[in-house]
Amino acid sequence: MNPSKERRQEDLRRLRALEAQSNGRIRILKVTGTPMRSVEMIMAVPTARDASFPQRRLPEVTLRIDLPTDYPYVAPKCLITSQVWNVNVFSNGTVCMGSKWMPSHQLTLTIARLWRILSLDPEVINPNSPANSQALEWWQNLLQNHSHILPTASRLVTEESVKPKLEWKPIT
Repeated sequence: MNPSKERRQEDLRRLRALEAQSNGRIRILKVTGTPMRSVEMIMAVPTARDASFPQRRLPEVTLRIDLPTDYPYVAPKCLITSQVWNVNVFSNGTVCMGSKWMPSHQLTLTIARLWRILSLDPEVINPNSPANSQALEWWQNLLQNHSHILPTASRLVTEESVKPKLEWKPIT
């Protein structure tokens, strides 16, 4: 078996383990190909369907992850098949993952990043390069007025206030 096939099998094994540990919050619906070429999933992460969030929430999201032929040297492609309202999701459902892919990254890392994007986590949302510019203003307002519902917003505020400063002291 070649290394690419082994890697895909290992990624599928890890995805199944993640599914088992998630208490139903991550569910694999369909795996295509042997070795795996794509996986369809449901993530039970409350997120925004539209700008009425947080009053109305989408309780779960369906998605598909496609592995290109030269995976793991090329990043997987993530497509949200549910209607979501998110700074990092284009109108066609393609997710802008916003981080540089490394061949050493496991597919479970992609799942964790998708979870954080869908939960509108300020540590991973990139306001400087929005996939959905209309959602950007909405998300910034959400961060300002409802930060208590965002996973790491309070920690970010705390970290900003106590950020260490770099100082150079001469050696004597």
